[in-house]
Amino acid sequence: MLFCKHFFKYNWLVREDWFRWCEELTEEELLQNRTGGMGSILHTLFHIIDVEWSWIRLLQGKTDFQESFDEYNNLEKVRKLEAAFHLEVESFVNQWDDSMEERILHNPLADGSIETHTWGEIIRHTIAHEIHHIGQLSIWAREMGRAPVSANLIRRGLSSSLKNAVGAQINIETSK
Repeated sequence: MLFCKHFFKYNWLVREDWFRWCEELTEEELLQNRTGGMGSILHTLFHIIDVEWSWIRLLQGKTDFQESFDEYNNLEKVRKLEAAFHLEVESFVNQWDDSMEERILHNPLADGSIETHTWGEIIRHTIAHEIHHIGQLSIWAREMGRAPVSANLIRRGLSSSLKNAVGAQINIETSK
C-alpha cells in the first residue's frame, strides 16, 4: 500500500497546487459552465473532495451523505470542506495495511442492486478518479490561456528512500 499512499499524497499536493492556482481566478471564472467534469472548475474540485471522502467513509462502514455544491459554491468554502474531510481521509490512508487489500465492500445502489468490490480496488479507483479530473482542469486551464498545474510526480518529495539517500550523500560530502 506504500505505492497507493504515495499516490494519495501526490493527489493532495497537486490538489493544493490547484487551489492556489484558483486564487488567481475570479468567482465567475471558477463557476463558468464548461464541457466535461462537473461543469465548472470549482464544482469539479468539490466533486473530487466529496468522492474521495465518500469512498473512505464507506470503507469504514460509516454512512455517506451527499454534500450539496450549492452550499460550497466559492473557493473558500470548498477549501474549508477539503480541510474538514482531509483529516478523516488521511488518517484512514495512513492506517492502511496489506490485510485490508482483499476485504470486500458490498455497496447498495439507489436501484436496490448491490455492487461488490475489494477495498484495494476502491482505493485505486479513488486515486484514479482524482487524476482523471485533474486532467480536465488542465484542459480548461489551457482553454483559458493559462498554464495548468504541473502533473509531474517527480520533484514532489514523495520518496522517503530518495530523501534518505540524499541525506546520506550530504553527510558523506560534509564529512570529507
